[in-house]
Formats: sequence, C-alpha cells, structure tokens
Amino acid sequence: MKNDNRVKKSILVVEDQEASRSQLKALFEDVYDVVEAESGEKALEILEHDRYKHTIYLIILDLLMPGMTGFDVLDKIKNDSVYSDIPVIVVTSDSDVESEIEALHRGAADLIIKPYNPKVVYHRVINAIQKIEANEARVENILQKGDAQYEKPTAM
Repeated sequence: MKNDNRVKKSILVVEDQEASRSQLKALFEDVYDVVEAESGEKALEILEHDRYKHTIYLIILDLLMPGMTGFDVLDKIKNDSVYSDIPVIVVTSDSDVESEIEALHRGAADLIIKPYNPKVVYHRVINAIQKIEANEARVENILQKGDAQYEKPTAM
C-alpha cells in the first residue's frame, strides 16, 4: 500500500532570469513543489539541504548564467552519487549544436532551446518524472516479492 502522506515531489528550477523562473514555476506549481534558484551556487545549496530528504525529482537548469555556469552545476550534480540519478533538463538560448552535445555528454537528460513552448516543456518534464516513478514502482514490486518469499510460515 502506498503512503499518501509522502512529501510532495519537487522540481528545482535553476535560472538567473526571474521572468523565466516564474514562467516555469507557473507551469508546475499545481502538481509539484517548485524550488527556485537564481544561480548555480544557490542550486547546490538547495541540493545539499535536500541530500537526505530526496524530494527533488528533477532539475531544470539554465546553461548560460553568470558566475557558476549550468555546465559547472551539471558536472557537480553528475559527479555526486546522491544527486547523479536526478534527471536534469537543460535550457539554453544558445542554439549551438556543440553546446547541446556537450550538455548531453555531461549527463543532461534532455535539452530545451529558448524561447520554448511551455506545453512542450511541461510534457518533457512530466514524461521524465513518470519514468522515475515507473522505476520506483518496479523496485518496490521486486522488494515486495522478495519479502513475501522470505516470510515465515504461520503455525497451524
């Protein structure tokens, strides 16, 4: 039986432009908690705070930010065993194919070019989260079967 008292899943939006953060938040706030970070440094602080809670299910990450770039953040996420499984969808206004390839090579799950269609972004995020949930359900099912296999027989 699933626990309906679970913490609401979160999406971390890392974007230096407030208007873009607000637009992304508005897309998802009815379904998920949306946590906002205006910089790469702030995103890493938020992830560190979530390290043992595991509520962040997906990260939307702008590649072109002042200071710590999205590439830097992506590298840190993918090189940390606690965060490396969190899918990262990168967003960029740079339509350079090399940037796209580099982001995917560094572990991005998907890439969206600005200006983006909000409906496309919404469905990409929902699809990524559904894959995570399907994997979690598969693991839970395997664990339950394993537990049932090792249950003690009841006395007659």
